[in-house]
Amino acid sequence: MVNSSEVKSFALGVGFSAVGVIGRDRISHIPVGPISDLHVHRSSKEILSSVRSIVILGYHVWDPIYNVVATKADDSGAPFHQLYAVVAMSKSWEVAHYLEALGYEAVATTGICLKKAAVLAGIGAQGKHTVVISPDFGPSLRFAAVLTSAELEDDAPFTWDICGSCTKCVDACPTKALKPHEIDISRCMVYAVENPSSERVSASVRELEKQLIRRPTAHSFIECTICLDACPFGRTAGKG
Repeated sequence: MVNSSEVKSFALGVGFSAVGVIGRDRISHIPVGPISDLHVHRSSKEILSSVRSIVILGYHVWDPIYNVVATKADDSGAPFHQLYAVVAMSKSWEVAHYLEALGYEAVATTGICLKKAAVLAGIGAQGKHTVVISPDFGPSLRFAAVLTSAELEDDAPFTWDICGSCTKCVDACPTKALKPHEIDISRCMVYAVENPSSERVSASVRELEKQLIRRPTAHSFIECTICLDACPFGRTAGKG
């Protein structure tokens, strides 16, 4: 029988910085369904019917290069490739294979609602910019999950109001895309650069996106993190 401490120790050993577990009694608390026109969160049972626990894995993005996105050279509709997502998924499969070697079913995924899952797993709280804030790493964790048939001890949900009265992220957004705990996706520069033909994006947002988004090559860009950089938590984590 494997326990949560052993799984966490292995996950930290392959490079994750924060690990939490959601037990079977709280798996149903993870929301499912569409998020605007961006994504559809799948249910854990749909991904792995035998799921009894979910291991939430936080990878610390300590350098802006992790936020690079490679796009296609045409309008084929092919998916983008985010470096942090590729790294987190690669490492999460190592955790899944570890559990499989012990005789359990396990699947690595980013298909569930990872932000809400990270809160349920005790890793952090969703900030006013909607990204999960960890007390140690601020908003610089990016998440993947491993669904498993192993019955693991769960962690208590994160309940601290980490933001309090702070509105630094809201105030920092140059396009005014944020309200506390809400984002107008049509005003977000990341959405704008990912959707160059979208009529939802205003001309003023397009202009700011062209000025402020960094493009290492003709077919890549670095996601805007202005609101995250304004967060007072985790500014020195993993640096210096």
